[in-house]
Amino acid sequence: MANNTVSSTVNQAELKEESINFQQIIGICIVILQKHWMWFLTSVVLFVVLAFVYSRTQPQVYQRTAVLEIEDNNDSGSMGRAGRGANMLLELNGVSVGNSLQDETFILQSYRLMERVVSRLGLDVSYDTKDGLRPISLFSIRPFNVVFQAPFSKALAFDVKILDENSFELKNLQFEDFDSEFNYKGTFGRPFSTPVGKIVLNKNSQYISEFVGKKISITRISVKDAAKIYVKRISATPVDKQSSLIQLVCQDVNKKRAEVLLSTLLDVYREDIIESKNRVAENTSKFIEERIGLIEQDLIKVEGSLARFKEKYNIVDFQKSAEAFLQQQGTARNLALDYETQLSVARYLESYLHSKSKDDEFIPMLDLGDAGIQQEISAYNDILIEKKNLEQNSTNSPVIRDMNEALKAKRASILAGVRSYVNSVSLKAQKARTNENVLNSAMSEVPQKERQANDIQRQQILKENLYNYLLNKREEVALQLAINEANIRVVEPPYGNKRPIAPRTMIFVLVGFVIGLALPSAYFGMLYSMDTALRSRKEVEDAMSLPIVGEIPRWEMSERSMRDGIKNLIAMDQNNNSVAEAFRLLRYNLNFMVGKKDSKHVIMLTSSSPSQGKTFVSRNLSHILAQARKRVVLIDADIRKGTQSSLLGHGQGLTAYLNNDTDSYEDLLIRDKTDFDFIPSGIIPPNPAELLMNSRLEELIGKLKEVYDYIVIDTTPAFQVADAAIVSRVADVTLFVMRIGVEDKRIMPEVEKLQTSGKIKNMCIVLNGCRMHNGYGYGYGYGYGYGYGYGYGRQSQKK
Repeated sequence: MANNTVSSTVNQAELKEESINFQQIIGICIVILQKHWMWFLTSVVLFVVLAFVYSRTQPQVYQRTAVLEIEDNNDSGSMGRAGRGANMLLELNGVSVGNSLQDETFILQSYRLMERVVSRLGLDVSYDTKDGLRPISLFSIRPFNVVFQAPFSKALAFDVKILDENSFELKNLQFEDFDSEFNYKGTFGRPFSTPVGKIVLNKNSQYISEFVGKKISITRISVKDAAKIYVKRISATPVDKQSSLIQLVCQDVNKKRAEVLLSTLLDVYREDIIESKNRVAENTSKFIEERIGLIEQDLIKVEGSLARFKEKYNIVDFQKSAEAFLQQQGTARNLALDYETQLSVARYLESYLHSKSKDDEFIPMLDLGDAGIQQEISAYNDILIEKKNLEQNSTNSPVIRDMNEALKAKRASILAGVRSYVNSVSLKAQKARTNENVLNSAMSEVPQKERQANDIQRQQILKENLYNYLLNKREEVALQLAINEANIRVVEPPYGNKRPIAPRTMIFVLVGFVIGLALPSAYFGMLYSMDTALRSRKEVEDAMSLPIVGEIPRWEMSERSMRDGIKNLIAMDQNNNSVAEAFRLLRYNLNFMVGKKDSKHVIMLTSSSPSQGKTFVSRNLSHILAQARKRVVLIDADIRKGTQSSLLGHGQGLTAYLNNDTDSYEDLLIRDKTDFDFIPSGIIPPNPAELLMNSRLEELIGKLKEVYDYIVIDTTPAFQVADAAIVSRVADVTLFVMRIGVEDKRIMPEVEKLQTSGKIKNMCIVLNGCRMHNGYGYGYGYGYGYGYGYGYGRQSQKK
């Protein structure tokens, strides 16, 4: 429980510290913005204008979207039974295959299809011009069409300026990184010769008037290069993993071209699917035509043999008396004929599979009595379809190599199945013939001639059945070729918004606005980060453990007031005087520092360097203590410089007492200028440190404690000379004055060491020059710069 309480307390402290740091950063930003708002305003306006102008120089990009459905049918096709059978077979052979829908998206984005689209739309030639600062690309609305009579040989570009509705000027002809000086003025519709062949510019009368005086830039590249450009503008993605929908998106600088590009791509894709399906049917048709020719010749021979046999032996009808027996024989013969028909078809297929020249061709789909062989042939053709589709994009794909191995294994499996089927049917046919022979042997009354005629008729029927079967298959294949269609359906034709999707002017302006704020912020922030001057109370609290007993607001004084020490006292009787209130609060806080054991207190003031306001604070602290009806004496212990004495008056001073020039402190006092007594520093001695170490300092402080409630000692800076550390032995509390915007914050660890090392005891901090609104200033400075300018030698006293 205690651990939880401690953890909660620590977390709350961390959150509070983060909140303070965030508030400090916000305060710094606000002050920087207030100080340099003109720089920020200029930067923001400049970059916003530049961003707006830049957005006007960017081409407008339009988006068109189409949605198509890949229908899952059971016919041959890239997404039907072929795709499923191929995927299953490949997975059984250890080949990983992707989603068929993903395959179709790849095909839709293939260079092969895009080349056909580019050729069909003539996108290898581009027409560009400018509308103000913005470049635009022309497609359906253009002033003329360029016809190159020579075939493409090299990329080229040139400019055409339309002089009027009938004439033009061609210049800046470039090809193969070579700038030609060829210029030509001609008339629309008339061919002219150029270094790259003859060219004709056929004008579009409907639009030519809109482009008079404008320059049109013409660029011609190869169809392959154009396909590479336009295929990057197409994206095809499945709408959902569970659906068969594909979304096609085209982004182009011409909205009409984007729409036509998608429509043409869908047409080309549909044609490609139909061509892929027709390849199987065409191969089957070719095989059937070959077999029909051979069977037709065999049938003619058999029919000729039968006719000659009947003519030779004058046979018209056989014995009617054996009709009952012949019926049984006919049944046996029909069964044998069926088996022999199946055997013939199987042997034809076996010979086809043995042919090496047919290895890369589709296996004809012939009706066999074995459904397993039929399914394997169908799966084999499905893989071959997919392989041939992939080979159009790449022939060295690992997937194609795996498919080749799968096809080889599958063909061997089919051949083995056909052989097994041939053996099986052969046994059945042999058994049927044996049965028929038994019946024939039993027909002892049937003449030998009838048996010969039966053999010939059996051959005739066999050939006729096979011939009719092939004719039926040819009709089926022809019908399939006629009705083949792509298994896709356009769900949404190309559509899109009339407004461009880019450039987004507001985003450019917003980026310009952010950059306009960021650059001056970074610059002034960098200056602030390099600032070594003390800027806030928070910096003191973070760096030191010494208590802060007072924060004196910034007090502006004229040069004349600086010379007049009396006018340099704050009017403590004014309630609305913030500086007076700050000194009252300092007086109140000192009560906690000095305690109440003794009503007599010695307060010493020092600083790290001059210009911290130590003299100002000590003088006005004495003044505010006197306002509380306390007897106060201010001692100028800065006997090297005597800044306080130069403001409040010179006299014998502290050095006279320490040097035994007088024994009465009354001789040192100046009382007629302030509401507190003042002991000046006196004449600058040659040995200030040794003089301050004199025991007469303790003697003087003891005498003053008998009369005064507060003895305020203004000493030298603590880091310049040892005077402050020497005087601190008689002080009850030491006020270390640090001026905001002047004090170097890198000195704060050294200030802390004065307390921890015991050089100065009971030390606390007084911040001088604080801002009224508790904000944070900023600035920069380098180094410490603690020069103090002390010398040795006597100065004449000012009367």
